[in-house]
Amino acid sequence: MGSLLLSTALAAASHNNKADIPALLQFAEQYHEQTNAPKQPSPPPRSTYSGGQPATSGTKKTSLDKPTRPRSEYWQIKDKEIQRQSREITQLKAQIAHLQQRPATTAITAPTLEFAALGKLAQGLRQALAITPTELQAKANITQLQQQWDRDRATLQQQLSKAKTDNQALSAATNSQENLLIEAKNQAVALREKQEEMSAQRQLMQAELDNTIKELANARADSASLQARSPRLITGDTLKTTQPREDYAAGVSLGEEILQMQEERRRWGVASDKQMILAGIADSFAGKRMLADDELNKVLAAAEKKVVGAREKISAAQRQKGAAYASEFKKDKRVRQAPSGFWYRIDYAGDMSIPNTASVDVVVKETLTDGTVIQDMETNGATLSQPVADFPPLFKEAISLLKNHGSMTLVVPPELAYGDKGYPPKVPPNATMIYTLRIAEMYPESQAKKHEGS
Repeated sequence: MGSLLLSTALAAASHNNKADIPALLQFAEQYHEQTNAPKQPSPPPRSTYSGGQPATSGTKKTSLDKPTRPRSEYWQIKDKEIQRQSREITQLKAQIAHLQQRPATTAITAPTLEFAALGKLAQGLRQALAITPTELQAKANITQLQQQWDRDRATLQQQLSKAKTDNQALSAATNSQENLLIEAKNQAVALREKQEEMSAQRQLMQAELDNTIKELANARADSASLQARSPRLITGDTLKTTQPREDYAAGVSLGEEILQMQEERRRWGVASDKQMILAGIADSFAGKRMLADDELNKVLAAAEKKVVGAREKISAAQRQKGAAYASEFKKDKRVRQAPSGFWYRIDYAGDMSIPNTASVDVVVKETLTDGTVIQDMETNGATLSQPVADFPPLFKEAISLLKNHGSMTLVVPPELAYGDKGYPPKVPPNATMIYTLRIAEMYPESQAKKHEGS
């Protein structure tokens, strides 16, 4: 019967959790002691919650009366008890295997079981298998801790998600700030370049201003020097008497000749400074010449040589132009040569003969061979009215070739015009002159006197 009960207990224990092993080991230990020590009372069962120590007789402790221990120490004691009971189970299994291998002829005397002890053992087993209030409280605490952990984890996940969102926003703000910083740096570089450019321009403008100030100072100095050497200011009251008027007229005549000479030389390619000419005149009148006689003569000779060379060059060019123009003009079959030597072409002969004693109104246009206009009476609306006998020989001969209202073109060589001197400043030396002559009106002798009288 003892073997059957032990087999039943072992079969039931094989289906329980490992947490039930301590009570099963307690049962096996009591059974082993009963079989090996008959007639002796069994010791009371040891509680697995008392740390493995037997209870004192006459005192009954429950799980509620046990001293309070730290939870870590409690679980360490439990682990040690489980390990001890595991060793006992191993030993018990070895003994059962040894008994099963004994010969069948060997008589096994079954020990007598005490049902009272077995009842106490079953009661202890039930107490061992039951969950104590402390374990229930621990389980509740574990469940509460697990729920708290789940809540904390959910809160932490929310905080982590918010932190990620904030981090993304912060990253976007950081990128924006970096872009703003880069833009600010670019603007700073552009501003610095602009400042450098403005500084260079300012330096250039300052240099130009310094040069302008210097030139202005020189001009003021020259003006002051010229004013010191220039004649006094002439007013209308000064010219009321005879002598000042004559002196002033002489100065004007001399000034016009100087201007004419200067313009003529300019046309020849020889430039001159009017202010320096006036300074020389003023110094000469003031008796403060800046050049000695020898140096003055050398300078004048060099200047004259330059002027003569330019004049000869212009003169030769004018002769060539005149010859070429006359040669081309003579190709026209209407062209004739007058007895005095000029060439002419009758463009319109006129309608009435002009007696030598008549007076005429003529309109003349005078040009050079290159088309430069010297005088154009037609454009100016002017006429030259006088008796035919009073005209120069060239024009008297030309008028005799025409009738009233007639017109003609004349090509006059320099020998019959202004010669090798020309007519400064417009007419160069040895210039061939081109004239267009038109008889505006003819007045017979009787009418000529009336015309002259009017």
